[in-house]
Amino acid sequence: LSLHLLVGGSLIYWHIACLLNKTTLQITPQYILIEHGPIPVPFMRTQQISATAIRQLYVEEYVAGHTNGNPFYRFALKIRLASGQREQLLKNLRNADEGLYVEQQIERFLKIEDMAERGEIA
Repeated sequence: LSLHLLVGGSLIYWHIACLLNKTTLQITPQYILIEHGPIPVPFMRTQQISATAIRQLYVEEYVAGHTNGNPFYRFALKIRLASGQREQLLKNLRNADEGLYVEQQIERFLKIEDMAERGEIA
């Protein structure tokens, strides 16, 4: 019974967090800060990425789930760092234009030249 209550409580907490939380991007010449809140979720931590480490921003399409056996797609804004590592800034965007607009504005602000990236939505 304890295990069922723990799982049930965790699912309720997760759903409340999904409904109430918002993701905030703060862009400065020194860094990009990604915050999720107001309800803390352990695996959605606050990230700070150095602006000088960013080589490219791009939007990628992914399968978010399936309905009646048919996939439905969402879009994610991702970055490639100087180390080659890839990080996700935003996900679950309903259309590519949202991500492309944010990508364009960040690249303009940080003076990053837009280049083609593997898997990128053009």
